[in-house]
Amino acid sequence: MIVIAHDESIDIDKVPDDMCIDYEPDMFFKARIFIAKYGYAVAKDADHRVILKNENNIYAHTYCYSGGVDMWFLDQYDCIFLHGCNEFSVELCQSALRLWKGNRLVLVGSAW
Repeated sequence: MIVIAHDESIDIDKVPDDMCIDYEPDMFFKARIFIAKYGYAVAKDADHRVILKNENNIYAHTYCYSGGVDMWFLDQYDCIFLHGCNEFSVELCQSALRLWKGNRLVLVGSAW
């Protein structure tokens, strides 16, 4: 996962322009190419300058669901909030939520 990082060995003011991207909502996605080549990227605009790096975590791989649906956990809740559209939330909507006994599903974010 691409994250905003702190690295004292990088002088952010001396990073060449070819390693910089615009500070914007898509900066994490756009930084992947630079991080693969240089190990990090810098996102900046008039008000911000941040270092972006890849940090390993459980979402650094493609989500792969297998097996049956155990509804015990979900059926404890009358309302579920899904923050952002990602591989897990899509799989949840396509398979488990049609079996869910709850009443309200709230989709948060503009990606839906």
